[in-house]
Amino acid sequence: VFLAFPARTAAFPAAVVQDNRKSQARTTDTTALLTMPTADAEAKETFDSLEDVKLKAADVARLVQASPYTTLFTGAGLSTSAGIPDFRGPNGVWTLKAQGRTVKRPDLSKAAPTVGHMICKQLLDTQHVKHICSQNVDGLHRKSGIPREKLSELHGNTNLEFCEKCGRDYFREFRCRRAGNHVHDHKTGRICTAVGCNGNLLDSIVNFGEDLPEKQWNAAEEAFSQTALCIVLGSSCRVTPAADLPEGIGKRSKLKSGPKLVIVNLQETPLDGLACMKVHARTDEF
Repeated sequence: VFLAFPARTAAFPAAVVQDNRKSQARTTDTTALLTMPTADAEAKETFDSLEDVKLKAADVARLVQASPYTTLFTGAGLSTSAGIPDFRGPNGVWTLKAQGRTVKRPDLSKAAPTVGHMICKQLLDTQHVKHICSQNVDGLHRKSGIPREKLSELHGNTNLEFCEKCGRDYFREFRCRRAGNHVHDHKTGRICTAVGCNGNLLDSIVNFGEDLPEKQWNAAEEAFSQTALCIVLGSSCRVTPAADLPEGIGKRSKLKSGPKLVIVNLQETPLDGLACMKVHARTDEF
């Protein structure tokens, strides 16, 4: 349905200048790590019938067509078909850890954008979507060709390192984080090549209890302040402050002429009751 949308002629809003220096005001919510899913309720997946998915997709397409400003909020479920496990599904990272089972680390450098990633890119290209906020660190949105000014990677990017001195960033074809580093040690061992700088490069991954990138967060807040329709794709909506963004849309949806929230996720989320539509489907199949 989305691929059939005609292009719009309206111009994109002005690009937001972004860097990767950290904010002192926003931190990731450690509660999400401390309350790992039990293998039952939180990890349970529900699947809508194919017919229901088609009907809901048609309804969402109409919402997108009518929306002057649509934002996507993406999570780990968008990348599972690329061979990257989610966190709370039956075979998710935290689910397996809660069961005492071994968790294999995927090689993100070999992962390629999925059908879902490419549809996100096309929706941006046709101007049906104005901004994407992602909790994913796999770099697949950037690999799909989405420009950085249209993307807020709130938890960092495994392929991205930046200079702690001048803020210049470097997008790599390899994982930037240095093996063996302490969880809060972000130095990659490389040096900034900007003339006269020579600052230390840091990986951009945001761990629990650390500050979110200020410019990325500000761009996300600006986008959500204009959002008439937010579509959540493959997120449990449980890690804050990132999840505060779609939650705010859901709460404002109760107002007259308020924005609308749609959630596409196989598991239940705490925001389901705020959504005008919940779709139980894999993102690639929606």
